[in-house]
Amino acid sequence: MSTMVPTFSSLPLEIRISIYVLAVDYPDLAISFEKASAKHSNAFKEYHHLRPKCTMSPDYSGSFITPTILLLNRQITSEALPILRKKTLHIPSPPPFPRQLCKPLDIIQFVGEITLQRVCKVTLTVDFKTQYARGLNKMIENLVDVWSQENALQLIHIRVINGSMISEREEYRSVIARLQWLEMMVSVTFEGVVPEYKLLKKE
Repeated sequence: MSTMVPTFSSLPLEIRISIYVLAVDYPDLAISFEKASAKHSNAFKEYHHLRPKCTMSPDYSGSFITPTILLLNRQITSEALPILRKKTLHIPSPPPFPRQLCKPLDIIQFVGEITLQRVCKVTLTVDFKTQYARGLNKMIENLVDVWSQENALQLIHIRVINGSMISEREEYRSVIARLQWLEMMVSVTFEGVVPEYKLLKKE
């Protein structure tokens, strides 16, 4: 006598939701940035004799990876997406700034525009001691541009590191201005105090 093998869709919804919680998440950008930096470095070691100094290498930026569970069928996707959107996208630093490119990589090379526009919660680490202030400035500019067009943001939590160094670089003034623009669009909380700037002081 044959027995019926249960399918995923036949499992109780509570079990499926528990699986979605473990199976879907936003990318670990710290790992993505590290891999992209290493690939750029290796590519230029291999091709430096063939290419001008300040040009984009072959496609060694980030790659979008959709969790497999979101590609199975419409029912699973409709159940899993709300779980994903309850999670927090962590942006731990600006994307890599390969010296050979003479410009930082874009955050949208690692997280697509549509994903950014549909994320609800973001933790953004802003380290004012970063070696490349230009990369930090460009990342904030890209995020503001994407979210100005459309967003589902509920909260942005900004972790400020080495905030006392803001006054040392002119580029950081642009970062502050763009952070102020974020406050106009969505609820923003800050971790870290920078006494010189009212923006980063919450009453």
